[in-house]
Amino acid sequence: MKLTIVEQQLQINLEWFEQVLAFYLSKVISVPLSHITSVTAEKPRKTCLEIRAPGTFIPKLIKAGTYYTSRGREFWYVTRDRDYLTIELIDQYYKRIILTIDQNQLWFEQLNQVIKPALISQQEPRKKKINSSKLGKQAANYLPVSWSEIASSTEITKKEEYQRGKEVDFVKQNPSPSPHQEKPQEQENISSPASSQEKHYPTSPGFLITSVGENQANLTPQISTFPTEQQSKIQANESYTFSTINKTQQPEFIEVIQEEPSFNQKKSRSWSAFIIPSLIISLFGSLIALVLINHQNKLAEDLAHQQILSGYFNSMKEIIINPSQETINSNNKTQRVVRATTLTTLRRFGISEKDGNRKGQLVLFLYETKLIGCLNCQQSLIKLNTADLKSANFEAFRLTDIDLIGADLRNANLRDTQLLGADLNDSNLKQADLTGANLRYADLTNAILTKANLKQADLTGVNLRYADLTNAKLINAKLKNAYLRGANLSKADLSNTDLTGAFYTEETKLPANIDPDQQKMRPVGAQADLRNANLSYADLKNANLKSADLKNANLMVADLRGANLSGANLSNVQLRYADLRGADLRGANLSGADLKGANLANIKPGNANLCNATMPDGTKSLQGCI
Repeated sequence: MKLTIVEQQLQINLEWFEQVLAFYLSKVISVPLSHITSVTAEKPRKTCLEIRAPGTFIPKLIKAGTYYTSRGREFWYVTRDRDYLTIELIDQYYKRIILTIDQNQLWFEQLNQVIKPALISQQEPRKKKINSSKLGKQAANYLPVSWSEIASSTEITKKEEYQRGKEVDFVKQNPSPSPHQEKPQEQENISSPASSQEKHYPTSPGFLITSVGENQANLTPQISTFPTEQQSKIQANESYTFSTINKTQQPEFIEVIQEEPSFNQKKSRSWSAFIIPSLIISLFGSLIALVLINHQNKLAEDLAHQQILSGYFNSMKEIIINPSQETINSNNKTQRVVRATTLTTLRRFGISEKDGNRKGQLVLFLYETKLIGCLNCQQSLIKLNTADLKSANFEAFRLTDIDLIGADLRNANLRDTQLLGADLNDSNLKQADLTGANLRYADLTNAILTKANLKQADLTGVNLRYADLTNAKLINAKLKNAYLRGANLSKADLSNTDLTGAFYTEETKLPANIDPDQQKMRPVGAQADLRNANLSYADLKNANLKSADLKNANLMVADLRGANLSGANLSNVQLRYADLRGADLRGANLSGADLKGANLANIKPGNANLCNATMPDGTKSLQGCI
C-alpha cells in the first residue's frame, strides 16, 4: 500500500492482493483533501455493532474491506495492532478510512497541515442540506425570521415517492390569505428585477425561490392569483436559493438532496436480504484469504525443505570424497552419525509430491554412492530400516539389490522400478504403486502389501513368505516360481495372473476361485514335485519334504533347519551356504549336490547318498558310490 497526494487529492494505491482481500475493484482510492475533516494516528475505538459486507476478517491477522458500523460506512485495511492512520471524511462514499501503514506519524502530521486551509475555505458560502422528502416541513426553518409567518401559510407536501434520476412532484396549497398577505398585483411591483441568469417565481406572498445549477427546476410561476392546488416539480440533487422579495437579508443556500436512510430506518428492511449475501461474501473473502495465506506458507515450506536436502548432500561430501576402511566399519561413530542424519532428514519431509521427489532423490544418492546396499557392495555404511519413505517417488529408478529392510514405503511410487533381488523384508508397502515393477527374486518376507497395486509386475521367483497381500491388485502379474508359504492372498485380485510353478503350502491363503492344480502351482510337502525349483533364500524350517523330488533345484542360502528331507531326491541340487542344521537326510539322494559353505551341524545323514557331492569344505564325497 502506498499513499500519495496528487492535485489536492489523497490517493491510496492498493496492491493486487490487497484489492482481493478488501474486495475493492479499483486500484486507487481517491479522496479530495477538502473532504477530509480530521486525521488521527490512534487506535480506533471498537463498536458493538459491525457488519462486514464485503471484506475479509481473520482475528489477529487481517481486517480488510467495507464495514457498516453505527458511525457509518467505513473502509478498513489493518494487518497489525499498531501504526494506525484514521481519516474522517465528509460527503464521501466512506465516512472513515482506517489503515495500518509504515510512517503513520509522518502522514498524520502531513495530512493535518494540508487539510487546515481546506477546512477554512469550506466555511463560505454557508450551505445547508435538506432531504427532498422533508422540504415541505423544513422550508420555514431556512427562511428569514421576519417571513416565517408568511411562509407558514404555504404548505409543500410530497405527492410521489422519490426515485433516483427522476423528478419529485410536490403540491403547493394556498390556504386563506393571512392578515400580512398583500395583494398579488402589489407583489409584482415590490419584487426586484431578476438577473439574466436567474428566474424568480413567487411561490407565496413574501418570498421567492431562485433555481441555480445546470438543470433548472420546473417551477410553475404564480403571478396574479393563487389557486387552491398548484403542482411544482423540484429536481432532486439541485440547489435552490430562498430569499425575501425585498432582498434585505442575505439569502441562504439550500441543497435539495436524497438523504441516506438512517440505521433505524434500515432495520425496517428485510434483514435476510442484506445479511445473507453479506455473510456469503464475507465467507468467500475469508476462504480466498486462507487460500492465499496457505499458498504463501507452502512456498516458504517448500523452500525450507529444498535447503534441507541441499544441506544434507553437502554434509555427505566428506564421506564420499575421502572414504576409508574406518568409515565403513559398522561399529564406528561415523556410521551412527550418518544414519541418524539420514533418518532425521527424511522425517523432516512431508508427503507432498515435491517432498516425495526429494525422498526419492536422497535414496538414489545413497544408492549410487554405495552408502546403502547395492550390487557388488560388500558392506553398507548405513541401514534404512525404519526409514520414513512414505509417498517417496522412485518411478523408473534402477535399484537392483537395494537394501530397504523394514522401510516405511506406504503410498510410495515404484512404477516401472527395477528392484531385481531387492531386500524388502518386513517393509510396509501398503497402497504402494508397483505397476510394472521388476521384483524378480526379491525378498518380501513378512512384507505388508495390502491394497498395493502390482498390475503387470514381474514377481518371478519372489519370496512372499508370510506376506500380507489382502486386497492387492495382481492383474496380469507374473508369479512364476514364487514362494508363497504362509502368504495371504485370500482377497487379492489375481485376474490373468501367471502362477505357474508357484510354491504353496497348507498355510498359503489363496482366493476361492484359484485352483492350484489348474494354475500348475506346486505344493511344498511330502512327495512334492519341486524339480528345477528356485527356492534360494527360502524359509523351509521344519518343512516336510519327505520323498520330495528336488532334482536340479536351487536352494542357495535356504533355511532348511529341522526339515524332513528323508528319501528326497536332491541330486544336483544347489545348496551353497544353506542352513541344514538338524535336517533329516536319511535315505536322501544328494549325488552331485553342491554343499559348499553349507551348515551341516547335527544332521541325520543315515544312509544318505552323497556320491560326488561337493561337501562344505569343497571336497568330493564318495559316500554311496559303488
